Amino acid sequence: MKITRLLIGISCAVLTALIQLWIRPSLRGINSYLDIILGSLPNFLAVLGFSFILIHFKKAKQKTSSSMMAAFLGIIAHEIFTQSTPSGSFGGMFDWYDIIASALGGMFAYLIEKHFLRIQNS
Repeated sequence: MKITRLLIGISCAVLTALIQLWIRPSLRGINSYLDIILGSLPNFLAVLGFSFILIHFKKAKQKTSSSMMAAFLGIIAHEIFTQSTPSGSFGGMFDWYDIIASALGGMFAYLIEKHFLRIQNS
């Protein structure tokens, strides 16, 4: 089932790129709620994808939860870095929706890992 985790991670990375490069710019400004969702969805998918990629490459003795926590903290660190730099130099903007989406992505990854992928491994 390790390949399943890698495929989930790669799929999330591809979806994140599609949303950021094509979908979000073409739909921006249509609806404020849609802007919030499309603005935060890449964070959700990034934590979800990086969690499974890190789990795929983790060492046998390393805990799965530590890989998920590393992905979550990495995205949060990215958000803090984005806030602390001028918006023109890094190209992003910080908002609380991104933090919430990152936390939800981490929780969703944890639930998938514990309740779906672990069952398949049994």
